[in-house]
Amino acid sequence: MKICRFLIPLMGLLLLAGCGLHTGGIGPGHAIWVDGPVEKETYVNTSVSITVHSNYELSEVFIQYNLLSSSAVPLATVPMHQVGSTIFEGVTVWVPTLPGEYNLRAYSADSVVSGARYLKVLPQPTPSSHSTPTAKSLPMTADTAIPTSAPPTILPDIQFSADAYTLTAGECTFLRWSTVFVESAYLNGERVELMHSRQVCPVASSTYTLRGESRVGSIEKSLTIYVSPPEVPPPSPPDTQGPSITEITKSAESIFDNTSCGLASNTISASVTDVSGVSEVVLWFRAKNSSSATPGEWRSLTMSNTGGTTYQAALGISQLASSLSFYADGIVEFYIIAKDSAGNFTQSGVRTFTTKMCLI
Repeated sequence: MKICRFLIPLMGLLLLAGCGLHTGGIGPGHAIWVDGPVEKETYVNTSVSITVHSNYELSEVFIQYNLLSSSAVPLATVPMHQVGSTIFEGVTVWVPTLPGEYNLRAYSADSVVSGARYLKVLPQPTPSSHSTPTAKSLPMTADTAIPTSAPPTILPDIQFSADAYTLTAGECTFLRWSTVFVESAYLNGERVELMHSRQVCPVASSTYTLRGESRVGSIEKSLTIYVSPPEVPPPSPPDTQGPSITEITKSAESIFDNTSCGLASNTISASVTDVSGVSEVVLWFRAKNSSSATPGEWRSLTMSNTGGTTYQAALGISQLASSLSFYADGIVEFYIIAKDSAGNFTQSGVRTFTTKMCLI
């Protein structure tokens, strides 16, 4: 902390980041963190992959490094892209040229600073003494080539993932990718942007391959989305039950055989339901005269659906006379038979109402 107290504020934000402070201006919960490099030690002139994540939307972050007890030095500006519902990611590569102990940090334009990521950079190891040629064993001549160290080769790298790797037929997911030191990228042979995403809705298990190409070589990564068939509901058991007949009512307890004396018709109603559907509802009836021992004939009348589950039919003078010419005074017996779409039948119990002779 003494260093922070006496350093000249050359770059205010970098100084704060170097001291490990979190500046204000952002709502609670916003954070940036450095997940890579994974290794704790590396060598000079060796590529190091730096991975940064944030839990809120950022278009880019800035990477800085500093040797311990030294001021921070800007390293790179890294684009960020969304890899989860609230997670954003950026990747870059750094090639340290000086040995030492480093702290790596990321920070945003809105002054959110990550914690430090420690990395120790070692000098390149020297060849063992027994294998090193000496002046005696390898005399220098005009034709002897002086070996020089080749510059480090930076290889391309890609990150390739999916939001979901297991789907049910009809579902979709997103493929997401980013690249480092890649000049062109191809998804299943189709040229795509270097950092992008794509929604896929495979109908069967499918493998997707992302290939990145650069001047020094190419790299490929593949992933498979597994698709399972949709669940098929079990078939319904066969319908072996007849319709349900309930709420049987009549509009009158007694009617006349002539409208001159009053009501001469009776409306019969019932509620009929069935899981397979109701195909037919029939009202059966017969008239019986109190002074005659011989009842009338059974007659039938198809009941009409008047809405919902309600079925109705009216028994008047003509219907009752078709059963028995002189039906009053007496009673009328009736019952209902309902048939469903599967061919099942249900018969209700017998009900009655009375008839009266009109003496006018």
